[in-house]
Amino acid sequence: MIYTSTSGAQFAKCILRLRYNISTDDYDPWNTNSSYNANANTGQTSPVTQNPTVDVGDMQALKLAINTNQFGRTFQDRSHTFFIRSRPTSVTGLSSSSKIVNLNVRGKRGNIVETYPAVEYDFVPNRLHVTEDDFIHIQWTGSNTHNNGGGGGDGQAGDAGQGTDGTDRSNFAVMGWLNESYPIALDKETTIFSNLAHFYQLDGTEMTSPMNAALLLATSGYVSDTTSTTTDLSTTLDNAPPSLAGGLLLRLSGASSLTAYGKGVVNYMSTRNNSFSNRSQKGTIIVSPSPQASGS
Repeated sequence: MIYTSTSGAQFAKCILRLRYNISTDDYDPWNTNSSYNANANTGQTSPVTQNPTVDVGDMQALKLAINTNQFGRTFQDRSHTFFIRSRPTSVTGLSSSSKIVNLNVRGKRGNIVETYPAVEYDFVPNRLHVTEDDFIHIQWTGSNTHNNGGGGGDGQAGDAGQGTDGTDRSNFAVMGWLNESYPIALDKETTIFSNLAHFYQLDGTEMTSPMNAALLLATSGYVSDTTSTTTDLSTTLDNAPPSLAGGLLLRLSGASSLTAYGKGVVNYMSTRNNSFSNRSQKGTIIVSPSPQASGS
């Protein structure tokens, strides 16, 4: 279904359904239904039985290890709702041929043992190459209701990490070097924001203060104004929005000349997901000069 926002942008609401099916040829899967269930009253036998004892020839019978719970069924059935939005039309420098790169978050809460076969939180891509003409759409999804408690409610059995159990959070805080553990204070290193970065809302409106945009990213959308007197933000972002769904378009115009932390390099981190038992959630954006500027 197509919707139109108050700003006039169109977007489609989509649903993706993923099913993990197990099939078998031990019986006819297309013509076997509940009428074939075992029924002692009618003498009906099931085409497949639990741990059956079978005749293998002129000797005693042998037992097979067959779990009928795992035979011919839908093992997992999950649905995901998402939106596909039309390309912004009023962003300065954004043409129909401009590249918009998605910067997202993958993985789940927990350490490497608890998340297997998935992965711990990570930015995707965690090493992003762009030019000064490119735009970056920053977004992520989180949750307040995942079930990673002991006993493995969702297939896992742990919830290592910061913040309230059962919650996922991410944020984007610029840092100096990747081998450090602290982000840069916004009021200490303003050049990287005020002189280099241009932030746009998805409706095309440029944020008047890049510092506000940086604050929005650092707080997962909870605070977006440096003049705010808000003091109730949880230090582990528990009361911040779990998802940055709207996101921002970031254009690092002029960043290729940045030399404070490496030419054309912007490093960033999530302050929440840095438990000693977890992998650091960090990323790097490498910005090259505009192809037009370089004459190529």
